[in-house]
Amino acid sequence: MSYKRKQKYNLIIFLLLFSLALLKGEGLPLDSAEVLIMQEGAYLSVEEQLYYIDRLAGDYSHKDNVKALDFANKGLALSHRTGNKEFQSSFNAMIGNILMNHGLMDQALVHYKKALYLNESAGLTSQSAWRINSIGIIYFRQELYDLALEKFKESYNIFAELEDLYGMAVELNNQGLIQGINKKHDEELKLYVKALKLRKNLDDKKLIAHSLTSIGNAKIHQGNNLEAMNILHEALDIYLEIDEKEDLLGKCYLSISDAWNGLKNIDSTEHYIHQAEKFFIKENLNMHLPYTLTKSAQFYYNHKQYNKALGQINKGLKLAGKYGLRPDELKLLELKMDIAGELNDVTTVMEIFPKYIALKDTIYRGEVTQAITRTEISRNQEINVRDLQIQQLEIGSLKKDKVQLLLWLVFSLVVAFAGINRFIYIRKTSKRFMKQQKEIHDQKTKLLNAEQEILSEELEHKKRLLIAKAMSIAQHHEILIDTVERLNDLDITNTKVQQIIRHLNEQARTEEEWKEFETVFGEVHQDFYTSLKNKWPTLTPRELKLCAMLKLNLNTKEIASLTNLTVRTIGEYRTQIRKKLGLTRDINLYTFFQELV
Repeated sequence: MSYKRKQKYNLIIFLLLFSLALLKGEGLPLDSAEVLIMQEGAYLSVEEQLYYIDRLAGDYSHKDNVKALDFANKGLALSHRTGNKEFQSSFNAMIGNILMNHGLMDQALVHYKKALYLNESAGLTSQSAWRINSIGIIYFRQELYDLALEKFKESYNIFAELEDLYGMAVELNNQGLIQGINKKHDEELKLYVKALKLRKNLDDKKLIAHSLTSIGNAKIHQGNNLEAMNILHEALDIYLEIDEKEDLLGKCYLSISDAWNGLKNIDSTEHYIHQAEKFFIKENLNMHLPYTLTKSAQFYYNHKQYNKALGQINKGLKLAGKYGLRPDELKLLELKMDIAGELNDVTTVMEIFPKYIALKDTIYRGEVTQAITRTEISRNQEINVRDLQIQQLEIGSLKKDKVQLLLWLVFSLVVAFAGINRFIYIRKTSKRFMKQQKEIHDQKTKLLNAEQEILSEELEHKKRLLIAKAMSIAQHHEILIDTVERLNDLDITNTKVQQIIRHLNEQARTEEEWKEFETVFGEVHQDFYTSLKNKWPTLTPRELKLCAMLKLNLNTKEIASLTNLTVRTIGEYRTQIRKKLGLTRDINLYTFFQELV
């Protein structure tokens, strides 16, 4: 059989199976739906395309963030063109979730707020409650626990009004998490027990097991590890009975490992961590592996089994990098530096530290969101430009027809009547043409506004980078100085070691990082130095540097580390600056510099 004939044969079989699925009222398998979606939605209506894109994005969000983001963007563009607010909200929320997994909390918050607005404008009350819940989760991840608690309570009230037991139980559980973080473990346990009662009314074993796991965790927090163990095993039995294949079973294994750890049983702790790891691998839930490996590495580190810990860390870093889980990658790098510090491995610390700072910095960047915004606007603009070109071609053709129609008017009333109708059609088409022009103008305006927002975000990013850079210089100097002091304490006379000590001393005094700091500071606060020099020309260059660091709200110890001066010397400089500026002791220098420029 030739290749073309085989391809045609496969297409016929696929269409037959597709037709049978539609006749039976069954949905397509996701892999088949993906094939059709990638062919620009062939054989599917717009509503069917949106439905399957939503399912595909949700399915990939558990295993491949890049593909999930691609489908979510595709769905957002399609739902925007068709004016489907329900799906627009769903895709915005999905993009927000992906950004949150990448550590881009501020950008994720923007998409969740868009989703909430779309829900409220469409009158979808239950969905609005879930969007408020998502915003609460963002605040929770940002450790803004009071704001998160407020959102969880707001969402709970909506669910209570709707008598939505499922939603009420979720929000009670979320409130319990915050009370646990606030060390209010009795209140935490009460909220989990209330959630369990609601879930028992729903008669859903999976939800009941989840609540039992939460209660077990609360018992661990209270120090009742034995009681927690019994409850967690009850949850585990339910998960195994219903053949749970999602992340809940893996998390239950991890909770049991915490209980055993509290009972000082090393073997059982290790066993259940490995059970969780094996489960996530078996079910292809790779997004949860970096967190599990972090927990495993921390366990080995606590028991001074450094080689095993490093093995888990390296596996975790590889997976976190692959799936873009930057918060997990950051924790793993931090743990690796701790181990290197314990082993006095200065080379590894110096190798990891720049990566750690760079990763910490990129978490604050909005590059993913900016790319999404630019892609979304340019895509819509391209569509409108293409439509406008088609309209222009139509109008050019219609104008030629108009001339012919005018000639035919002389010969026949029938032709004249047709010509008048054609003329009216041309007028309508011209109006559509003008409307398209207005839409393109609106798109250009929207693009300009988006670019202005991006510039504003970049300025905020530079401010955060400035503070991160200052702290990086301080930490860099502290590590170098501490390393030199440790080496000096060893009283080593070896010439090569002495050369290393001298090199580290030179690194501690380098001016390159300070010059980079001054460059970024000048971009963010362009008129600060000029204003200081004009008003107080007696300020020395060192005093000007000190003023810049005070504007960033750095404390005396941090400034001392940045400048290689003692805390006492920095205090004397602050006194001199006050005298030159004519300030009394009751005026805060940071407040003064904030108001200056």
